[in-house]
Amino acid sequence: MCQLGLLQKPHVYEFASDIAPFLCHPNLWIRYGAVGFITVVARQISTADVYCKLMPYLDPYITQPIIQIERKLVLLSVLKEPVSRSIFDYALRSKDITSLFRHLHMRQKKRNGSLPDCPPPEDPAIAQL
Repeated sequence: MCQLGLLQKPHVYEFASDIAPFLCHPNLWIRYGAVGFITVVARQISTADVYCKLMPYLDPYITQPIIQIERKLVLLSVLKEPVSRSIFDYALRSKDITSLFRHLHMRQKKRNGSLPDCPPPEDPAIAQL
């Protein structure tokens, strides 16, 4: 549908944001499918839209910036390593997947510096000390 131009741009971007995480899926065929969709989208939209709208979805999954996003081999060559199958299976089998993802999200915030490692001095628990 995207290749035929039957989807409006907002829907294409929404699909791209949903499909981009599959670029690191452990299954090779799923990664190829995601690459195929991304390259079709890159061919259908303008260059400005590719770099302003599409690239932010791809950045977490590629090792270096690329120019020819519409070429499958180029995109495949710069993809980061996929998530290992054992980690992927563990996440799927986890009984409390919500708390697992909450914990991973907190660790990511701490690594990025958006969440401090220690509580602020104004924290009531710290103020009592």
